Amino acid sequence: GELSCIDGIMKLLVMRILRPDRLPAALKALISHQLGEDLIEATTFEIRSIFVQQSPPSMPLLFVLGAGIDPLSWVEALHAEFGEKELCENILGEGQESRALAALETTIKDGNWLFLQNLHTVPEFIKILERKLEAASLSAKIGFRCFLSIAPSFSGLLTESLSQNCFRCVSEILPKFQT
Repeated sequence: GELSCIDGIMKLLVMRILRPDRLPAALKALISHQLGEDLIEATTFEIRSIFVQQSPPSMPLLFVLGAGIDPLSWVEALHAEFGEKELCENILGEGQESRALAALETTIKDGNWLFLQNLHTVPEFIKILERKLEAASLSAKIGFRCFLSIAPSFSGLLTESLSQNCFRCVSEILPKFQT
């Protein structure tokens, strides 16, 4: 209607004043039209190709994730396709260290998969985990895979060795362009 005679940034300014609820969709449309659709479409996180082509079994996958990202469904999909044994998942938090350590020892011994989520909630556990994973790289039963997650603002808690011996997968949602 009435906004057809103006375009571009002017249209966004008018939209911000008259219909701020429609500003995200208008911004997305403008970027798509002016700069191309590929700038607003979310890049597919290719966890399957990372798993198959880039990360050896002895190297844990470390998810450094932004707000709103939950890699559990990715790990479960990988397990459904490639896992031959059990997937054990632990959401870490205060008092969960001994449970996580027991799960790690069991999965190393049995060749299962382990996903330890939220390392940032147990910073004192990270050094213990580092030592156990170093030993696991030499002694784990075939089939063992380890997945870890940490919030990006806490990735500085990782020891240098753990950080270097993991395959980092970084992903985040860009909320400004969601409608």
